[in-house]
Amino acid sequence: MIYEVDDNYIKFKTKKVGLFTNFGLGVVFRENGKVIYPAKKETSYFIRGYQKYIVMSQRKNLSKIQDGLIDNSGKQILDFKYDRIGNVFVSLPDSIITVQKNNKFDVFNLISGELSALKYDNSGNWLNDGYSYHEGGAYKENQAIYKQLGIENFKEKVNILKSFYLKIIHFYVYLYK
Repeated sequence: MIYEVDDNYIKFKTKKVGLFTNFGLGVVFRENGKVIYPAKKETSYFIRGYQKYIVMSQRKNLSKIQDGLIDNSGKQILDFKYDRIGNVFVSLPDSIITVQKNNKFDVFNLISGELSALKYDNSGNWLNDGYSYHEGGAYKENQAIYKQLGIENFKEKVNILKSFYLKIIHFYVYLYK
């Protein structure tokens, strides 16, 4: 089984790691099919690419899934011990991604390859609150994160197509309230 991750990476599953589970995926380069990370039973379907880095999840037991970070050569950069790695509901500059553990977060710099100490507060769950995000809370949540990171003036790059789709979604939400 083969799934697209982005323009650079493809995730795959082999029969020997299980056909009927969401786990057991590996990653290959899209361009040449070279295996970056082999399919393993504990590797989950949560695989996202961020430039030359790949966020992967592993399950340590039936209920606990933890994220780690590898580079595009397959070298482990961050251990599989984080609750979440990556930008989900709060858009950030292309050079950073969030790394979370418990109610703390910080950023991994995609250019320098460095992680700061987990020192910022996510006790309001701003980074993970999809319900609030889709109910119009995104601006408030973004501002809370931006203030902590010292990037209050950051403006999200919005392409025309994304903007068009967001307007359609907001229109339908307005109609059906």
